[in-house]
Amino acid sequence: MEKLISDKKRIHVSVCYGEWKHRKFGTSWKEFIRRKIDYLIKNSADLDDLLLQLEQQDFVVKRGKYISVKAPEQQRFVRLKTLGTNYSEESISRRILDLRPKTKSLDEIISEVIKEFTFETRKFSFAQSVKDTTAVLANQLSIINEEELSSITFVENKLSEIKKDIADTQMQINKLEVDKNSANEIISAAKRYFKKYPVFKKSTEYPKSKRQEDKALLAKYGIKSLDGIANFRSNMQNYSEKIAVLQKQINEIQKKEDDYKSIIETYKNCSEGDYISQLIKAVSDKMDRQETAKLKALQEESYTVYSCGNNNYLPFKQLDTKPNVDEYIKKNVGSWFDVEGDNVGDKLESIYQNFPDMVVGDVIVVRAQNRETAFYVNDYGFIAFEGFMKSRSEQLRQKQLQEEKQKMTAAKKRSR
Repeated sequence: MEKLISDKKRIHVSVCYGEWKHRKFGTSWKEFIRRKIDYLIKNSADLDDLLLQLEQQDFVVKRGKYISVKAPEQQRFVRLKTLGTNYSEESISRRILDLRPKTKSLDEIISEVIKEFTFETRKFSFAQSVKDTTAVLANQLSIINEEELSSITFVENKLSEIKKDIADTQMQINKLEVDKNSANEIISAAKRYFKKYPVFKKSTEYPKSKRQEDKALLAKYGIKSLDGIANFRSNMQNYSEKIAVLQKQINEIQKKEDDYKSIIETYKNCSEGDYISQLIKAVSDKMDRQETAKLKALQEESYTVYSCGNNNYLPFKQLDTKPNVDEYIKKNVGSWFDVEGDNVGDKLESIYQNFPDMVVGDVIVVRAQNRETAFYVNDYGFIAFEGFMKSRSEQLRQKQLQEEKQKMTAAKKRSR
């Protein structure tokens, strides 16, 4: 007997030399069956489905404690487990499951939505609509984790329970409202019936038909004076208090109902098209005029990369004079808004990484927030400095004008 390694875990399977030879050249029945199973596994829902497909292709399947198969024209049945470690009933079932697409849990789906939405709106996260949407998604994820809602079916079941609770509570409120109204009618009837009316106005202010109706109602409950409605007044108060408590419960339950509906809506939207794009459009449409103007201003911010023309690649502290645009060549222009980074330093580093030919001595000029700032690419990091965009001649002229102004001021002082 010869040992053959059947998989990476070095599980040894004993086969005779004849079987090994047939397997090598693909001429044995076992090898034929193995290859057929390997092919069918890709399109099988489970082991039973695979066996059914074998039967449809004229294989004979014998079910029992051990499953055996026989290929067309093969004389003897072969047990699946004798085909090798990967062909036992358990192994085939496992292999079919491994090929199935992994189903994401509900918290994974919502987490991915939050992650993608946060990334896509990172440039205008200041908008209130973005903050509100992020808060809604975060609340959904919190509920899913707190209540261990692993699938949308659990959420739908919870929603059904909530709706039943709301209906039951509303029925209690309706019954209390009926009892409260009934008590109120009795109290009103007693006030009318036992009121002292002027002789000539009683028939007009309190018609006989109404008086008889009130009398019958009061007699039904044994009320013979205003003192008899004290219990009904007390009941009215109790009804009102109970209704308030139940209404508060309904409001809390309805908040839960809205949360579950929100989760279901997000889940369904994720299954239909590009949900992130829909969210971004929705929050963009809700931005107010001030937020829209701020976003437009940010989108207009830019940067320009200047290359050192004299090849003087020195650290900033070793320069004799500050860099000036006269000695530099404009190389690249881009949108500062589109540069990745949470702060100025990160953004400058992103620009440096995006242009491999940038070296120490180059300058990045950023036009943002209504100002221009030059950053020298130093041997370590970046150094902000002033005066880069003013040409040497402009700086000289400015210096001359300043000197002339100082002379004129001095002359005026002497003339006094």
